[in-house]
Amino acid sequence: MLLLAGCAAPSSDAPLQSRAAPLEQAPAPATPLDGWYEGRQLPVGQTALCRGQEKKVWFRVHGQEIEMYASRHRRSAVRHILLDGSVAADGRVVLRPQALDRSASGLIRGDQLMAADIPPEMDVVRRHSCTYRYEATRQQAE
Repeated sequence: MLLLAGCAAPSSDAPLQSRAAPLEQAPAPATPLDGWYEGRQLPVGQTALCRGQEKKVWFRVHGQEIEMYASRHRRSAVRHILLDGSVAADGRVVLRPQALDRSASGLIRGDQLMAADIPPEMDVVRRHSCTYRYEATRQQAE
């Protein structure tokens, strides 16, 4: 009789599918807030470090995740995540630094996203005093 170490006959109380580990994490469920939001990054202060011009930004909301980009185009050389974070069921948004040295928080209400940088005295990541606010409108639902 040949015995193999580590092998055991399956028990009859649980189906084989439930014991198998999933290979991929299931995608987050769609929410009413999902979609692409086009907007602007507007300087709040007028210090020498702040740029006087506004910038176009894009936000992608999917499930409980949010990402901010400088471009929406997939083939763009500048399409990298600037900020990312989470979205609560009630629309509250928290953004953490990726390519930028700032954090932000805000709210999505209807098709409007409004956020602002966390003040420098409260943000230990910030290296300078320029702050921005973000205004965006949903352009396309996912």
